[in-house]
Amino acid sequence: MENLSFFEKINKIFFIGIGGISLSALAIIMKNLGFDVAGSDIQTSEITEKLLHRGINVKRGHKKKHIKDFKPDLVVYSGAIKEENIELRFARLHNIFCLERSSFIERILPYYNQVISISGTHGKTTTTSMIGEIFINAKLPITLHIGGESTNLESNCKSLGNEYFITEACEYRKSFLKIPSDLGVILNIEEDHPDWYKNLEEISKTFSGFVDICTNVVINTKYISCVKEKPKRNLITFSLREENTKNDSLGFYTKNIRKLKNGGYSFSVYKNNVFYERFRLNIFGKHNIYNALASICVADYFNIDKEIIKTTLAKFSGVKRRFERVTSKILPCTIYFDYAHHPTEIKKLLDETKILNMPTICVFQPHTYSRTKKYFKEFLSCFEGIYQIVFYKTYSAREKKIKG
Repeated sequence: MENLSFFEKINKIFFIGIGGISLSALAIIMKNLGFDVAGSDIQTSEITEKLLHRGINVKRGHKKKHIKDFKPDLVVYSGAIKEENIELRFARLHNIFCLERSSFIERILPYYNQVISISGTHGKTTTTSMIGEIFINAKLPITLHIGGESTNLESNCKSLGNEYFITEACEYRKSFLKIPSDLGVILNIEEDHPDWYKNLEEISKTFSGFVDICTNVVINTKYISCVKEKPKRNLITFSLREENTKNDSLGFYTKNIRKLKNGGYSFSVYKNNVFYERFRLNIFGKHNIYNALASICVADYFNIDKEIIKTTLAKFSGVKRRFERVTSKILPCTIYFDYAHHPTEIKKLLDETKILNMPTICVFQPHTYSRTKKYFKEFLSCFEGIYQIVFYKTYSAREKKIKG
């Protein structure tokens, strides 16, 4: 707890980019810890409205007046905020301590006795939500920090105690290397974030570095080579049976996978070659079996009752913008929103929609110029078999437009 001395002189915290999904959760967590919290964002949204209802002062737009009037002891900013941001520049000019989001998370970890972090190219948000809901239903004292909004919890965070801190651990800019964890989860490792990583090898080395700062690791067996030279780590592996080999029999794996009419799945789980339990997922997509299996590994590690795990997964209704069904008063069809922006995610998702047995129109907005350029060929093969595809202009996010 020695690092908590940092907060002894901190009373007021200002978040730049507070409307972001991660930063808004951190703002709520700090508010619940008793700090005076305020922030700003370029525009108002459903998230900023929720913050206002929680008593957090949110300013629209970025003005140095916001910092000057609030007089914060600490300024926290998201990775999307540029150094030339007027509020950040004003804070630095007046010697107000400033921390980027991942560095701020590193500072608050000593508040919690055990840290559980979920990493991977795909599935972090869904898996973090699953684990969080399991722990909540087990009535454990957790603080939950999600990079999305859980449908069941209707929130991107929960503050129910300081025994466990459950958080997403993002590999972008190697930020998860600032989250030493009692238990780290690696769902998968693929090439992504071409604006930061040169290739898959560089990404794999970064995940290997993440393993170095975790006492125990839950990992998808397919990516075990990332940590094969680290015998000191307690590794808990998981896999689907069709991908399982004799050498993997001491981990968790599935058998007897059955597809349900609603797009979900039922499956049996084995632990060290012994039947563990049969589970049911009522959310869409086979990829969620991996997320559920990782969640089962974590819950089992902390000795949570199997019945609680089973019931929670059966009632888990997903995360907003992850194959989220929406209604329309205008269009006479079924509409789904999904945040998938990587070629692998898109292909898996659209392959699964074939169970709907109807023509699918896909409207796709590419996410960042660098990703679109780097994986252009992969994107071209994502949409095979789709009835009609519509492309919307690229979402630039943090990037400037790339010529061509």
